Amino acid sequence: MSKPTAAKPRISIIVACFNDGEYVRQMWHTLDEPEPVALVVVDDGSDDPASLSALEEIAADPLVRVIHQENQGPAAAMKRAVEAASTPYVFILGADDQPASGALAKLADALDENPGVAFTYGDYITFGRFFGYRALPRWDAWLNTQGNHCSAMIMIRRDAYLEVGGNQTRSRFEDWDLLLSLIDHGRKGLKVDCVAFFYRLHDRRAQRRFSQSRSSWRREYELLQEWHPETYARLGELEKQSELSRGQRLVYKALRLLRS
Repeated sequence: MSKPTAAKPRISIIVACFNDGEYVRQMWHTLDEPEPVALVVVDDGSDDPASLSALEEIAADPLVRVIHQENQGPAAAMKRAVEAASTPYVFILGADDQPASGALAKLADALDENPGVAFTYGDYITFGRFFGYRALPRWDAWLNTQGNHCSAMIMIRRDAYLEVGGNQTRSRFEDWDLLLSLIDHGRKGLKVDCVAFFYRLHDRRAQRRFSQSRSSWRREYELLQEWHPETYARLGELEKQSELSRGQRLVYKALRLLRS
C-alpha cells in the first residue's frame, strides 16, 4: 500500500535489527495504515549482505531512517532508535514481526483520547511454527509485578519512554524491565480492543524460550526486584488497587511461584 506523505507522521515504528533486514523490508512494503508512519531502524551490527542490502533499499524512502552501529544488543538499539525518532508516539516492533492492518492508528488514537495514559497495546497473533491468538489482560500494575503479562510491542509516548530511561541493557527481560520502570514513575498503560501485531515464531525464538530455565527466570526476577525497589515495596498497595478478583490474583501468584 502506498503511504501518504502530506501530513507529518505522529507515529514512528522502532526496530532493532540484527540480520533481519529482509523481514524489515517485507514489513515496510506491506504496512497498511490510514496515515503516514515513519520508521526508525537501528542496525545492530548486521553482517549478512542480504540484510544490509534490504535496509539500504528501504532507507531511500523519506519516511525511513536507518542507523548503523556496532552490536550492542536489542535494548541499546531500541533506545537509540527512540532517541532518534521525531514523532510524539513510537511503536516498538520486533524486527521479524508485522503490525496488523490499521492497528497503529487505533493505538495512537487511544493515546490522543487518554492523556493520562503513557502507552497502549493490543492482542497479537502468532504465526510461523504455529498459528494462534494471544489475548492479553487489561493493564494492571500489580499483575505486571508478578510476571510480564503485557506485551513487548507497545505504542508509547516518546517523552514517557525517555523520562523513565528507556530500555536497559541489564536484563534479558528488557521489555518487562521497561514496564516496571513505567510503574516506578506512576505511568499507566491501556489495553486497546484490537489485534496489534503478528508475532513470528521461528527456531531462534523457540530456542530462546526453551533455554529459560526456572533457575535463570528466578534470578532475573530477583534482579528486577533489586532494580525496582520502590515498586516492590508497594506490592500491598498495588494489590489493593488491582481490579483483579481475589481468585485471579491467587492464580497469578501461583503461576509466579511455579516459574520460580
